[in-house]
Amino acid sequence: MNADLLFDKLKQILQFVEAKANKPLDNYNYETRLWSKGYRKAMITTRDFIWRILNWN
Repeated sequence: MNADLLFDKLKQILQFVEAKANKPLDNYNYETRLWSKGYRKAMITTRDFIWRILNWN
């Protein structure tokens, strides 16, 4: 796997994570809100991790 293909795959993953992180929270009931907050936090953490990988010097 060459570097360009790897970069393209990471970019696709980052776009998916970014879309999930920006999705509004579901407010059906208490359990759903808790799950949505945790899922969103996990997506933001994943996004930050990928950005650190890409910007590592």
